[in-house]
Amino acid sequence: MSKIKTLIVDDDKNVLDSISMYLEPICEIVKCFCIKDAFLRLREPKNIDIAIIDLSFPGSEDGGLRIINFIKSNKLKVKPIIFTAYPGSVTPEHLNHSYGVIQKSKDDAYDLLFETVLFAFENEKVFIQKKQFQHLTHLSNSSKELVEESIKIMNWAVKNNHKQVCSLNDKYDIYRLPFSNAIIDSSKTENNEKPVNNIKNHNRIEIVISYSKKEQEEKDFCQKISEEIDSLKQNKISCWFDEKIEGGEDWDKVIKSKFQNAHIIICVISKKFLGSEYICTNELPIILQNIEHDLHVIPILYNKCRWNDIEWVSKIQLLNENHPFFECKEQEQEEILNKLIETITNIAKKIRSGK
Repeated sequence: MSKIKTLIVDDDKNVLDSISMYLEPICEIVKCFCIKDAFLRLREPKNIDIAIIDLSFPGSEDGGLRIINFIKSNKLKVKPIIFTAYPGSVTPEHLNHSYGVIQKSKDDAYDLLFETVLFAFENEKVFIQKKQFQHLTHLSNSSKELVEESIKIMNWAVKNNHKQVCSLNDKYDIYRLPFSNAIIDSSKTENNEKPVNNIKNHNRIEIVISYSKKEQEEKDFCQKISEEIDSLKQNKISCWFDEKIEGGEDWDKVIKSKFQNAHIIICVISKKFLGSEYICTNELPIILQNIEHDLHVIPILYNKCRWNDIEWVSKIQLLNENHPFFECKEQEQEEILNKLIETITNIAKKIRSGK
C-alpha cells in the first residue's frame, strides 16, 4: 500500500511531532500549525487523503469545524478525523462530517488514531467509537442522544440480519452512524459470505502463542518464550498467551480475538498440541484462514511427535525440526530461543515494510 497523504492540523508542536512520528510507517505527513495554513494546503492540487484536526485554536474555538466545513463545501475527497483534548465540545455536526473522534488524553489515543487512519482510508464510511463515548459523560445532550440513537439503530439492524456494525477488534468497537452504507462485520458473517480482513496496526507487532494447556512444562516453556520476546518491547513487539487472561474475562472470546488480530502466532508443537480438541476446533481454523492473508506462523517442536503427518504443519518450516526443545541441553535451548528472536525480528521488518 502506498503511503497515506495525511494533513495534521494542531497548534501544539509537540502533538504535531508525536502524531507524525507515530504515523510515519503508513503516512506521508503534511503539518499545519494554524487554520490559515490548513486552508492553503487543502487548496493545493495534490490530493490529501486524511486530515487529522484539532477542534480549538487560539482566537478560534470553532476552527476545527471550519476546516471540516471547508472540506465538505468544496466536495474535497478528504476524510477528517477529530483529535481533541475536549471531546465535550463535540457536536452532532462534528460527528456527521468526520470519520472519528479521538480524545488526546486517552492512554491508547495514538494506537486508536493509527487504526482510525487505516480504517478511514480503506472505507468511505462514517463511524463513531462506542467505547470512547461511553466514558464521555460531559458530552452535550444532543451529542449523547445522537450517539445513543446510532447505537440503538445499529444493534437493531444486527438483530434483524442487517450487517451494519463493524468491530475493528476487541479493543476498539466502532459503530457506524445510521446514514452511512452497510459494512459487513466479520464476526457475524454467514458461512457463505466472505469476511472482511482485519485491519492491523503494523506499528505494533502482536505475537500470540498457541500451545496445549494440559502440561505445566509447556506452560513454563511459553512463559520462557514470552520473557525472551519482552526484550523486543522497545521495537513495539509484544507477546501474549492465555496465562495473561485477567479474572472475570470471557477466556474463549479473548483467545479467539487475540488469534484473529495477531501478526505472528508461535505454535508449540507437541503430542498434546496435535491431540488438543480445543486447538483443533477453535484456534486452528483461525490460523489456517489467516495464514492465507497476512498471518505469519512459527512452529517450534517441543517434544517428539508425528508432526510431519499433519498437512498444515509439514508445509511450514519448523524452527528446530530435528531438535525437540524438551530434549535439548541448556546451550542448545538458548540457541533455539535466540533463533526465535531473530526470526521474529526479521518478520516484523517485513511486515512494516509491506513485503
